[in-house]
Amino acid sequence: MQTDQLPPKTAYSIKQISAATFLGSPLAGCWLLALNYRKFRRPRQAMFSVIAGLLISVALIPLGLVLPQWVPKIIPPILYAYGMQLIAERLQDTLLGDHREAGGQVGSWWKVIGICLVSMAVFLALIFLVLWVLPQRFGGLGGV
Repeated sequence: MQTDQLPPKTAYSIKQISAATFLGSPLAGCWLLALNYRKFRRPRQAMFSVIAGLLISVALIPLGLVLPQWVPKIIPPILYAYGMQLIAERLQDTLLGDHREAGGQVGSWWKVIGICLVSMAVFLALIFLVLWVLPQRFGGLGGV
């Protein structure tokens, strides 16, 4: 195998992508998808993944604000983590299988946790922004 054909040393697994989505929002899971795409030299898919993660995360904020009180708070993260698992399997399962067969390793869980923390900070900033912009509708912070 020539040097330009060598697989990246590490790539993030479907389980890591799903866990990151559950712990850090869809942005974290899409971020890991994007990192995998970059390692597999697919920059357009990487950029699309990050943009999709941001848009999905922004869309979840108003949904969370209007969710009925009787819905347990754990249900949305379970649902979007499962959805991300299905998406990641569809988009990257073959790439990751080829990566493993070529001797590639799974990415660090510590990096996954770091990405989750950064993603949570971004997600909380987005929530704050939405509550600031839409104070009358959701009883937000605009009047502070």
